[in-house]
Amino acid sequence: MSYVVTGATGQVGSAVVDYLISQSVPVRVVIRSENKAESFRSRNVEVTIADLTDTEALTKAFQGAKAVFAMNPPAYDKPDMQIVATTVGHALASAIKASNVKRVVVLSSVGAERSSKTGCILTTHILEEKLKESASQVVMVRCAWFTENWLSAISAVKSGHSPVIGSMLQKLDRKIPHIATNDIGRVVAEYMTKSDDKIDKLVIIELEGPES
Repeated sequence: MSYVVTGATGQVGSAVVDYLISQSVPVRVVIRSENKAESFRSRNVEVTIADLTDTEALTKAFQGAKAVFAMNPPAYDKPDMQIVATTVGHALASAIKASNVKRVVVLSSVGAERSSKTGCILTTHILEEKLKESASQVVMVRCAWFTENWLSAISAVKSGHSPVIGSMLQKLDRKIPHIATNDIGRVVAEYMTKSDDKIDKLVIIELEGPES
């Protein structure tokens, strides 16, 4: 039985793949394009091409999965991120149920328990609601702000395009929890591979670094 990773070409998904490979377990990735397939196949990773809105393709991708890592790629280029999250969440939940997947580990965010006034974090609330009963064991990993989100702003300063490090966070008069995506990948892989008797029906993890 394989451990299936969606969003495997992203920062978190690729880290999950790395940690699973290091544990010598069978890994299957779900990616949207054949372009990056060889980089996985060369590492003995099974590749399935599927869009995260395609229930039928996802159902085939999840067949025989021991656990699935599920996430909703940020749809910043779409006019309504919440509609996209609803569509992706529905497709993932339907495919997980149809494939009889026992455990799903979900990439979420701090604040996902709130149903309003959270901006783009609302998309993770939608995903949680769609997936919380999709399998007999569901793990929600609510992450703090990704440390790597600062890289583009830092690069702009280093290249001379900006005199200051621009922030997407407001207000900056208090410390804000962060977490490295590599650590998220490690925790996700850990919960994907734990024995069944060590996972409750619903597990919620709030993940952040050692200090804000």
